[in-house]
Formats: sequence, C-alpha cells, structure tokens
Amino acid sequence: MMEEKRQGQVYFSRKNTVYRCERDGEPVIVKEMADPHAYWREKTIYEGLREKGLLSCPAILEAQDDHHRFIMEYIPGETVLQALEAAEKSSDLGQAVVIAQKLVTWVQEFHQSQKSLNGEMTMGDINFRNFLWSEGRIYGIDFEDCTLGSGRTELINLPAFYLLYDPADTPFKKKVAEAMIREIQNYTTWTEPHLRNEIRERKKEIRKRRN
Repeated sequence: MMEEKRQGQVYFSRKNTVYRCERDGEPVIVKEMADPHAYWREKTIYEGLREKGLLSCPAILEAQDDHHRFIMEYIPGETVLQALEAAEKSSDLGQAVVIAQKLVTWVQEFHQSQKSLNGEMTMGDINFRNFLWSEGRIYGIDFEDCTLGSGRTELINLPAFYLLYDPADTPFKKKVAEAMIREIQNYTTWTEPHLRNEIRERKKEIRKRRN
C-alpha cells in the first residue's frame, strides 16, 4: 500500500471525509466513507462506469474495503456549480449553456448505462457540487446516493435545482434553464408545456422541503 501524505485541500462533505493529498509525489483524492453500504454502492457503480468506458469519472486507484476508503484519481477543475456561478458572474451565457447541456447529457447517459432488469438507476442526489467541470468535460464524482427510480423525473430536477441556487431565478439562470429544457426534450416524449409545468411543481416541492 502506497503512503499518502495528508496535506492539502479538504473538501466539503456532509457525510464523509474528503481531501486532496500526495501519493508518491502525485496529487490524489482520499474519500473516507462513514456508511459501509454507501461505500459498496459507490464502488460498484464506479467500477461499472470505468469498465464500460461510457462516462467520465475519476479512476479508483485503490479501494481499502476494510476501512471503507478510496484513493482516487485527482481531476483538476471546479465543481459544475462553481463553473456556472463563475459564468453568471462574468455574464458568459455561452459558457453556462455549454456546461448545462453537457450536464443534462451526462446524467441521461448515466441513466442509460445503469439500466437493468430491476429498473433504472438514478443519481438520487442532484447536487451540482457532485459533478466536476474540467477541460470541457463533465465528471461524475459522487454515487453513494444512487437509487432505483425514474431517469426522466430526475432530469427535471436539473433545471429545478439550478434555478433555486442563490441568487434564485435570475434572468441569467432562466436562460440557462431554457437550454436545459431544450436538451431534456431530446430524451423525453413530454411536450414543452408539460415539461415546464413539471419543473414548476418540482421547484415548489424543493422549497417546501427546505423550509
């Protein structure tokens, strides 16, 4: 087992300990998970995605099963939320639209890659901090909350959650959400009015839950 020097950036996580450090002189990410079941779920999904090679996500360099701990590839970049916030701050609508549409595509492809006889696997927790934006690509980095569900329903969560990030419902966010809606229509049979209505209802549910 290679030694990691626990020095470097600590990342926010409600459930786990996640930090960047060095391993044999190279940056890596260490993720220590509190829930054993979540650890095994995440490990299974990571390995499946890497095996199929369909989606971008960090490689697991070492999985320490006894300690529920991953040593993972470090992907330089920023979270999708940070990238979208930076684009809004600089009024770069084009960049925000590209990121948003690629995020919708990534999540849809994840749903397709995880289909089984038991149903469709969803991310479970649509948090824009759970995706990285690096060199023009989306990377999924958190799969512990994945659960069987409706992929079509989860796609609606993307514009709904985005519109509620602070500051909520800005003109800029509404334009980016429009781009998301156009992309989502590529993967659903819902009419545009129905899709917009579903997003409005989802926003109400999110607000009610937060309050």
